[in-house]
Amino acid sequence: MRPVCPPLPDIPKAMDWEKFRSDGHKMIDFIADYYKSLSENKFPPQSAVQPGYLKKAIVETEAPLEPQQDFSGVLADIQKHIVPGMTHWQHKNFYAWFPAQLSPPALLGDTIASSLNQPGFNWMASPAASELEVIVTNWMSGAFGLPADMTWEGTGGGVLQPSATEAASVVVLAAKNRSLSRFSTLEEKGAAASKLVAYVSDQAHFCTEKACRILSIFHVRKIKTYRREDGNYPMSAAELEKVMAEDVKNGLIPCFLGVNYGTTGICAWDDFADIAALPLVKEYHVWINLDAAYAGAVALCPELRDPLLPAFDVVDSLWVNGSKWFSLMTNCTFQFFRDRHYIVQSLNATGIYLANKHTEADAVVDFKDYHLGMGRPFRALKVYTTLQMMGVDGIRATVRRHCTLAKYLHDLLSNDPIFELPLPPKFGLVCVRLAGDEDNSKTRKLLQKLEEDRTYMVVSHELEGKVIIRIALAHPQLTQTDMEEMADFLSQQAKQV
Repeated sequence: MRPVCPPLPDIPKAMDWEKFRSDGHKMIDFIADYYKSLSENKFPPQSAVQPGYLKKAIVETEAPLEPQQDFSGVLADIQKHIVPGMTHWQHKNFYAWFPAQLSPPALLGDTIASSLNQPGFNWMASPAASELEVIVTNWMSGAFGLPADMTWEGTGGGVLQPSATEAASVVVLAAKNRSLSRFSTLEEKGAAASKLVAYVSDQAHFCTEKACRILSIFHVRKIKTYRREDGNYPMSAAELEKVMAEDVKNGLIPCFLGVNYGTTGICAWDDFADIAALPLVKEYHVWINLDAAYAGAVALCPELRDPLLPAFDVVDSLWVNGSKWFSLMTNCTFQFFRDRHYIVQSLNATGIYLANKHTEADAVVDFKDYHLGMGRPFRALKVYTTLQMMGVDGIRATVRRHCTLAKYLHDLLSNDPIFELPLPPKFGLVCVRLAGDEDNSKTRKLLQKLEEDRTYMVVSHELEGKVIIRIALAHPQLTQTDMEEMADFLSQQAKQV
């Protein structure tokens, strides 16, 4: 006798795909209207809310048990409560931190990818997601001008990581395991693990230091930078050699070396060939990683690529954020490596339920072996749609536009005696401070005025004890007029300090 199925609960009405079709049109209108309001400058880039504002607006203390609203009501809530509390990174007057842009093609691709919901941990989980990631990372390797061994046809390859911090964690782990492979027994490896040392520039982003904490690399050395005549602040190869030699003398083991192209604070870059040629770097087979999260995008432009070529020749790995100049939104970092063996050796973990003939034959790429998690979103699709609809030339146009406009803004500010320009323009970054401000008080007051006014959003940095205002060009459609208006506004505000 067939068993009787007990009564089942109703299927939620929210699972109706025809209703989704209708709600989806409303969503697209909401998004397009939001970007129209940004273009019309209906609100400033920086929110005026205070901490705790949203708890006062959304007064419910428990999650809703039953559906209370249709999607129009949800959108109204978002417009009323969420939008006013956002920092508008896509606003034309947003110049803080770094670009974090999106483009219509990327948003379309990401929306489709989310709707397809492909976990993509191995090839069997989604052949299309796995193979498209191989294709688009190979495309980008070629577009950057990387060596052939940093492709899937060579000994290395590329992967789309969530962010630079995850990328850093992957390569620091690979570096750690490569260093420990010199030792035979678990006891020897355990003893050596506490002696590993990582080296970074004092201008480097903290993501590498964070990765070292995660992976119990207890010794992290911040190597001093120095000012060159051209205004660059590279890591001192002589200082690195000195610190590394002292570590070796004390029984420690050089393991990882982070070099930079376009640091967050001032867009500094290092002397790659000189650093890689240091005897102890070679003797200890130190893993060299290039953090080019922001400025690595310039490699897409052949006329801007030459300074990066020495790095491409010597590094074991590198990353460039697609979330910045590529307008690929957050959750998209291009990572490339010269030898995938060390990545897979460090991250491969599996279960019998994942066994399949294609993996066993080494005929496919299982991306769970190249990042920290198991499941992963279909990131490659938004890269694909962006490249198909914008082309590499479209991304190059943004890079070139920002580099040109940054120089123009620098020249405008240089012509105003109220300002001091401590650095030349670097890529899309301009650094400025008030002239004659020995104790930084005037520059700090100007920063405070800008924050209170909220017409423009910028942030500060400190260089050799001097406070500087960072102006990072972000919006992909900035114009000559935008630079002139900003220079005039800054001058007006500075005169009131």
